[in-house]
Amino acid sequence: MPFEGDGSGTSDYEIRRGHIEMPVPPFSKYYPGVSLELEKITFKALEKSPDERYQTARQCLEVLEEFEQTGFARLTGRMSVGRRTVVSADRSTGLQKMAEAQTVGLSETIITDPDQLGANNAPYNNYSKNLSPALTPESKPRGVLFKKPAQAKPKTPLIAGIAFVTILTIVVALWLITNPAPSDPTPGPNPRVPVGMISVPGGEFKMGRDDGSDDGSDYEKPAHMVSVNSFFIDKYEVTNEQYAKYVRQTRYNPPPHWRDGAYAIGEANFPVVYVTWRDALNYCEWAGKRLPTEEEWEYAARGKENRLYPYGNEWKPRFSNARETGLQKPQNVGSYPDGISPFELFDMAGNVAEWTASEYQPYSGSKAAPDPGNKVIRGGAFNTFAREQTATDRRFDRPHRSYEFIGFRCAKNAN
Repeated sequence: MPFEGDGSGTSDYEIRRGHIEMPVPPFSKYYPGVSLELEKITFKALEKSPDERYQTARQCLEVLEEFEQTGFARLTGRMSVGRRTVVSADRSTGLQKMAEAQTVGLSETIITDPDQLGANNAPYNNYSKNLSPALTPESKPRGVLFKKPAQAKPKTPLIAGIAFVTILTIVVALWLITNPAPSDPTPGPNPRVPVGMISVPGGEFKMGRDDGSDDGSDYEKPAHMVSVNSFFIDKYEVTNEQYAKYVRQTRYNPPPHWRDGAYAIGEANFPVVYVTWRDALNYCEWAGKRLPTEEEWEYAARGKENRLYPYGNEWKPRFSNARETGLQKPQNVGSYPDGISPFELFDMAGNVAEWTASEYQPYSGSKAAPDPGNKVIRGGAFNTFAREQTATDRRFDRPHRSYEFIGFRCAKNAN
């Protein structure tokens, strides 16, 4: 059951209230990696409002079949088959029962015994603000139909509904066991995006800049058109917490500034630093990913709009962690939501610079000198000036070196 006592004195009443009022917890809490589409299909059957659920087992089956064939499920807010409630009074016991009745409008309520609309039933009248105690069959309000009680059938819609939800839950549970969610995205025009990554569609963009960098170097010259294929890239830089999991599972050496192999308290969501290019590559491969190329990184940072910074053409203090802000250290990843790139990536300017997969070499037609054996670094860091945090800025260094201001993020092929 998704709502349980936790041993802290939670009462039965609170648990029952949770079933009625609280949203169903995400399946990922119990089945890590479960498909979000399958979760949506199941949540549809568990909607609090009956009108928002599947109205027939056939509707649910059709959605499941569509998901199994395409990997996606098209759901609407309210299903097409209308629901109606008919209340019947049993004169011998005074208990209300559910009964079959003729089809009526969705806004209508059928009361099968108008003689019961008196003072005796006042405590059970949920519409006392709209219905007068002196109401009679001759003064029927709009939208209320009166009908003599029909004989209740032994199997009520309530029981059928409970049985349907129970069977659906069992079917979905069996499906989860026999059809685990795939770890890799499926090929096609709309592949599934891995958790924590952003899908970047392939395209052509202008890389570099003709006016060069602000320090007068030619590393960013000239601007030239580049095409990239579709790919996935991490939404955030890799954090200390994520890297620590890698270290534990592979017995890899932790960054040298970690004390006793652990990062500092309160820095779990800081980007990991003091990692070499090889450290970054090894982590990405362990995670089933790779380092992004220099071309992919710049495209993800500036998009087809050819922005100078990921968020526009002028630096703004609230948009990145730079030397001008005076923080003098990295911040939690995602701390600058105003500074996201066109593809909604965080911290592509500032915080920490990032290793890429690419070897440094001058652009074709550039006057910059070649320097073999170096890997390209992009993005600028907390200790660099804002003018050096542009999406076109190029830095490079030996792959065996590590610094307090260099981290990384991973990428992955889309097919």
